[in-house]
Formats: sequence, structure tokens, C-alpha cells
Amino acid sequence: MAAPNFLLIGAAKSGTTSIYKYLQQHPQIFLPPKPEQRFFLMEGKHGPFTRPGNINAGRQIVTNWPAYQAVFQGVTSETAIGEGSNDYLWGPGAAGRIYEYLPTIKLIAILRHPVERAYSEYWMRRRDRGFESLTFTKAIQAEMSELEQPWQLWSRYYLRGGFYYRHLTPFLNLFERDQLKIYLFDDLKQQPLAIIKDMYRFLGVEPDFQPNLAVWQNRGGQPQPERLYWLLSEWQRRMPSTGSIRHPFMLMERLKRRCLINPPSIPPALREMMLAHYRVETLNLQLVLQRDLSHWLS
Repeated sequence: MAAPNFLLIGAAKSGTTSIYKYLQQHPQIFLPPKPEQRFFLMEGKHGPFTRPGNINAGRQIVTNWPAYQAVFQGVTSETAIGEGSNDYLWGPGAAGRIYEYLPTIKLIAILRHPVERAYSEYWMRRRDRGFESLTFTKAIQAEMSELEQPWQLWSRYYLRGGFYYRHLTPFLNLFERDQLKIYLFDDLKQQPLAIIKDMYRFLGVEPDFQPNLAVWQNRGGQPQPERLYWLLSEWQRRMPSTGSIRHPFMLMERLKRRCLINPPSIPPALREMMLAHYRVETLNLQLVLQRDLSHWLS
């Protein structure tokens, strides 16, 4: 049975869904139809893994090695075989389990301004009815009381999700540096084709393949009106996303996008508090990446 030779490990709301779709287009790359198998976090655990507002969430989670290998049974002639689970970046023990099973694997991470990433994830959760009901300020305050608690599936990880240096440290300690490619979301937005081609080279596939970059996946925003967005989402979940009757699914997707508006700005005092929490993390990350991240400090 096949096993992956690369993983897309996060971070959530940093372009990983788009990257997944772009990599999927390459004929030499195999990725499962849907991401988030989460095996290296959920091994040995027992479901169901549904979450508030979305009964379909967590259905692709696998918890044992034979089931994980079965995810890749569709591999034919592809040479780069992978999967993507954003929680691998910050989930406890994930780096160690990955190393135990796949010590020579290649890893890809994409990082975004931590405050902007947190706010984007907040609105993603608000778009799932019942998943997040607090204001952003109150949600951060609630998370602040849980900072020392370990990661749990579906737990709030807005603030903690941006502690990139501490999340990357286990990977840097276990894997050779040339096994881990770290990209920035800003670079992906400004020069997506160059980033994708660099990933192709990293994965050892034909770098001149031209993917369709026309659609940015999983676009964020504030649902308005919120109840209509939830209703459209519920209808869409009941529709097949592939096959000959895919058209209604895509129509619902377009209607949902029309319900999204730009969210309000983060309250200045809250933004400053979050930046203060990230300051040391960002300075340490600069040293790892050898990149100027001063724009992440404001």
C-alpha cells in the first residue's frame, strides 16, 4: 500500500486550501479528494468527530495506519504522494508521530501575519452555524483563559495558532532542514505561480506544469445576512459536489459568496494586545526564515 512522501501541515487560513487544489492539478502529484485526514493527531482515538454547525466535518479523519494507507489507494503513476492537515502544525505530538512513521517525508508550511490569520479563522468559524457565537474580542478573551491547555479537536486556536516559532520547533528538531519548506502567505498572494513552481521543484515533479490559478479557494469574509448564509450552507451540504449534478452545488457556492462582505476592523486595543503576544515569536521566526518580518510587528 502507498504512503505519503509529503505533507501540507498548515497553517490554517494561510492559503492552504488553494495550495491543495493547485497541487492536485499536477499529473505527477496525488492528493486525496479532500484534505484533513489528521491521522498523525488522531491515531487511536474514537469518533464520531463531528463539530457544531457541520455534521460533515471530521468525516475524513482516520485513526489507524491501515485506514490511513487506504486513503492513498487511488495512486497510480504519481511520484509525489501527499495529504494536507492544518492541525499538524500545532497539534501536540504530531511532529513526533510523523517522524516515527515517515522520517524522510517532505513537509510544506505556509505562514500568514498571525493577527490576520486569527481574524480570518474567526470568521470562518462564524460562517459555520453554531461553531462560534462570540464576538472576536470575547472569543480571544475566552481563549486567553485556556492558553496553557493542550490542543483539542475543534477548540479555539485563534491566538495560539499564530505561535509559529514554537509550533515549528519540534519539526526543526526532528527533521533535516531541507525536508521542510516554509512559505509566506504574502508571497503566495503576490506571486502564486512562482511559489507553486517552487513547490513542484521541492516535490521533484515537472516544474513547468501550468496549474489553473484563476480561483482562490475558501475565500473569507463576514456573512451578511448571517442566517441566509447558514441556510445556503445547509442546503449545499445536502448536495453532491461532484458528478453530473454538480451544477446546483456550484450555484449555491456562488450565492454564498455574494453573502460575504469585508468584516469590520479589529479593535485597535485588541490588535495591540495580540501583537504583543506574538512579538518574541515573530523575532525568533525571522531568524529561522532569514526573512524580515517587521511588518508582522504592527
